[in-house]
Amino acid sequence: MARYLKRGMDASAIKAADAKVRETVEGILAEVEARRDAAVRELSQRFDRWSPPRGSRRRRCAISRSRRCPASCSGTGISR
Repeated sequence: MARYLKRGMDASAIKAADAKVRETVEGILAEVEARRDAAVRELSQRFDRWSPPRGSRRRRCAISRSRRCPASCSGTGISR
């Protein structure tokens, strides 16, 4: 007979965990949409414990100087 060392969560626990994750992510996205760079700075401090010096915003993506930069990048690091 099989002996289980650890059992998975039941369906209701999984559903509750998924709902909590969804709520957290939606809150983060709404905050970034509303407050943009300020929210990203605060979130990077909160999650990564890192905050770039003020005024150090990069204007070009890391690969914008190379031939591999996608045309949609436009030097911002964000594909559109």
